[in-house]
Amino acid sequence: MNDDRLRHAYQAMLQHRQLGPRESCPSPEELRALVERTDEEPARLARLDHVMGCASCRGEFELL
Repeated sequence: MNDDRLRHAYQAMLQHRQLGPRESCPSPEELRALVERTDEEPARLARLDHVMGCASCRGEFELL
């Protein structure tokens, strides 16, 4: 996948995020921290548990 297609896909995900109520979902920054494994382990595991059970978050996670 080239950079332009990746940027377009990520922008589409962010726009989709703004359309619906997702108060319990991690922010884009929190998802990035999850991917980069920069959070403390308990928080990371709780966030990962949410992501695996939420289709919207899982799509964003897989894109990252």
